Amino acid sequence: MSDSIYHRLQKRLESYPQGFPDSGNGIEVKIIKKLFTEEQAEIFCEIASTFPLRPTPGKPTSKKLQKKLNMTQEELAEKLESMAQQGLLFRQRNKGNPNDPLYYPPPFVVGLYEFSLKTMDRELATYVNEAFEGVAQWWNKIPTKQLRVVPIENSIKQDKGIWPYDKIEEVIKGHDLISVADCICMKEKQMLGQDCKASLERCISFDWFAEHYIDTGMGRQITEKELREILVMAEKNGLVISPSNITKSIGFCLCCDCCCSWLRVLSLDPKPAMQVTASYRAEIDQEICTQCGVCLKRCNMKAIKQDCFTVDVDRCIGCGLCVTTCPTNAIQMKKNGRTFHMEKSATLLFYKMHEEHVKAKSFGDDKIKNTITLSRIKMAKTFYRTKKLFIK
Repeated sequence: MSDSIYHRLQKRLESYPQGFPDSGNGIEVKIIKKLFTEEQAEIFCEIASTFPLRPTPGKPTSKKLQKKLNMTQEELAEKLESMAQQGLLFRQRNKGNPNDPLYYPPPFVVGLYEFSLKTMDRELATYVNEAFEGVAQWWNKIPTKQLRVVPIENSIKQDKGIWPYDKIEEVIKGHDLISVADCICMKEKQMLGQDCKASLERCISFDWFAEHYIDTGMGRQITEKELREILVMAEKNGLVISPSNITKSIGFCLCCDCCCSWLRVLSLDPKPAMQVTASYRAEIDQEICTQCGVCLKRCNMKAIKQDCFTVDVDRCIGCGLCVTTCPTNAIQMKKNGRTFHMEKSATLLFYKMHEEHVKAKSFGDDKIKNTITLSRIKMAKTFYRTKKLFIK
């Protein structure tokens, strides 16, 4: 069986701002072959042909897509829905026509990986774990990240100087729909025989992103009260709150250093604070500190120096987990002096990441370099804003 369609899909995923680079050892194609049949890979590539510069969803009623794939509307509808249920396409409700949902070809992260909840097994977990280093190198090439860090509730003083997006209360407010799903990172580690003390069910999504998890059965709808209970669990278990890096969050991860791929990427960097969007850092009052060591166990980044109990500002990512469990209240969160511009939508965030990848010349494929240029990205952003295409 020829692998050409799988290589084509890998190159298409590599063209996304989140990346899926070819490591040279074939592991990326192994992952794709594990997830997709040849027909499914062909469907994905056809829908993804306009991505990410001018994203147009796949719809069962699309005559163009029916012709390209040589399928009837009924056949196409069945194939698209089946792929969405398997986590191979992102499913969005069509407000104009509930019977004609929209299907988008997602990136690998956040996307195919997180949506592999139904298919994750030991073989796939082994492949993904092997591909980790290549994906990590890609993530660290550009300054803008998909995720950021918000301090846990009660770790920062509630004064007027707090940016609204640094309050978890603001992150969870004003959403019409909330869902919770299993953490794919933890599920992957379980398949590899590793344990974690935290709850498996801790991946939070809002609104249109929550629709996908609920409609595909990968997650369940919850109330704001249930979400707050999950946040209590997260604080107790030392989980870092990592929302999407946009003004109105589409969800957040509750991350541990033993499972979470993103925290693993950060922890490997000598200066993780420089790789994360965060407004705060911890500071220890030496006169009050009793050197009990509780904070050492709470810190996912090993940012607290055991010999002198001071905070390494290059490693502190501002999660606040050390603050709430300090028995003498010796630790406070302080502004780190950094400023950030946050995009309003996921699509505009991805375009920004694209621009940075182009400037960094980090695309490994010459065809991708030639087709993704700053001028084309600028045109795509204008097209997106005027036509209001893709995700809100």
